Amino acid sequence: TISPGAFFNYPNLFQEGAPLAAILFVAVTLVLLVACANVANMLLARGLARRQEMAIRLSIGAGRWRLIQQLLTESLMLAIAGGAGGVAIAWTAGHALLAAMPASEFAAHQFDLSPDSTILLYTLGISILTGIVFGLLPALSTLRGDFSPALKAAGLEGAARRRPAWLQNTLLAGQAAAGMVLLLSAGLLLRGFEKAFSFDTGLDLHHMLVASFDLRQQQYTASQSEQFMTDLRDRVAALPGIEAASLTSVAPLISSNQGQARVIGRDGSPGRLFQFGFDDIADGYFATYGIRIRRGRLFTPAELRAGAKVTVIDDRFVQQQFGTEDPLRRPVRFGDRPEDDREVIGVVASTQPLEPTQAVLPRAYFPMRGLRFIEARLIVRYSGDAPSAMKTVERVARELDPAVTPRLQRIEENIDMALTPVRLAAAVAGTLGSVALLLACSGIYGVVSFAVNRRRREVGVRMALGAGKPAVMRLILWQGLKPVLVGALAGSSLGAAGGQLIRNLLYGLSALDPISFLGTGTVLVVAAGLAAVLPARAALRVDPAVTLRYE
Repeated sequence: TISPGAFFNYPNLFQEGAPLAAILFVAVTLVLLVACANVANMLLARGLARRQEMAIRLSIGAGRWRLIQQLLTESLMLAIAGGAGGVAIAWTAGHALLAAMPASEFAAHQFDLSPDSTILLYTLGISILTGIVFGLLPALSTLRGDFSPALKAAGLEGAARRRPAWLQNTLLAGQAAAGMVLLLSAGLLLRGFEKAFSFDTGLDLHHMLVASFDLRQQQYTASQSEQFMTDLRDRVAALPGIEAASLTSVAPLISSNQGQARVIGRDGSPGRLFQFGFDDIADGYFATYGIRIRRGRLFTPAELRAGAKVTVIDDRFVQQQFGTEDPLRRPVRFGDRPEDDREVIGVVASTQPLEPTQAVLPRAYFPMRGLRFIEARLIVRYSGDAPSAMKTVERVARELDPAVTPRLQRIEENIDMALTPVRLAAAVAGTLGSVALLLACSGIYGVVSFAVNRRRREVGVRMALGAGKPAVMRLILWQGLKPVLVGALAGSSLGAAGGQLIRNLLYGLSALDPISFLGTGTVLVVAAGLAAVLPARAALRVDPAVTLRYE
């Protein structure tokens, strides 16, 4: 058997994985921006504390551009050190992430997570870019204005108090907005993952087994494969404890065949081209899955044996292509040639794919013939326990051919595999959201702490003039939380737009889910409030008498 050596080279896998990778890249970029805004705010505070140093340097002949170079060099050293640490952490975390992957899906594949030259150059470039962009603003802000007051003993605080705090507040609001987007996305994905377990696929998935066979390794021909799989299904279905058994050509819930078709009009001309999904099935398929028939009939044993040019379609197919017309006995061209025409003999209930990135297409069912049996799957509905049913299927397969080894699994394992994308997305989004919240709270704590330290004498004067401690606390908290509230509102709007990008991962949950929005906003505001309260309480310990004597 020859197949592509690189797992991610499969076109369908790349098509399904690219949107998730793009969403992940956006989320990681938002965390990087939150971290950079945090560092920029700290550099702003540090720059204000160093104005006296900068004033002395300027007074003895240093130029402003030379000082900007010094500040940018310090910022770049921080960024490059952070990038190097990030590579080390990513290498370790990547192996931990692989260890958490479902073994059934990834055991056969090897992943090399060692950082190569591309990764290292990319990380170096991002580090330099963020160091320059987020170091330049604090450097320019630090060296702006008149430095004469900073040379005086009391000039530093006055200058700092007169300087507008719009840049710090803007960065703080940006942190809150980015954190809100990430936390909201994590909340939506977690709620969607929870809803996936009660998601109605239209199939009865209780007490089911899937036995996969690859008969190419035994050099089976198409006719030999058909005979083997048919005998296996008939023998298994006749055993006690087995309610129904059938055959299909795809992995249930995680794979689907797709093609293009045209409905043939009553005048014989083909209609517009459309995409559809299909399954090649054998006798007992609909009974095994519990799919209800709506009208018409199912395949007869003779039609299945002969591979007759007939088809059964689902309700979605009827609604999209026939509308109110009767689809029975109407021909549909499943291909490009008149030889591909099939007559509709029945309509069954629609099913829903469990994989969120898989498109919901109208579905058709065909009698399975020939080569499809070489990689066929036996689906079994049992009434007892799963281990006994597995042993039964394995024993019958050995009786037919001792060289054939089925790969047996409960349908729940396919469900877990189908839910892997949204589970990973929820876990990553939750982790990134938590990191963003921690960074945003540390930024709020730093900004409020800096403001409190710079306004100690102002607070003392206010309290000496009669201001109560609750009023002083409200003043400091409001000034610290105001940009957070503005950022949270902006983040909610961005999160509502971003929710549309991940709506396919939400299993029917609204991208504007009020519980997620309310819960996320509450978490962000409460966390920001706690981060601001701690430094604000320090301002209440100022002694007004000491302040007045100092003034």
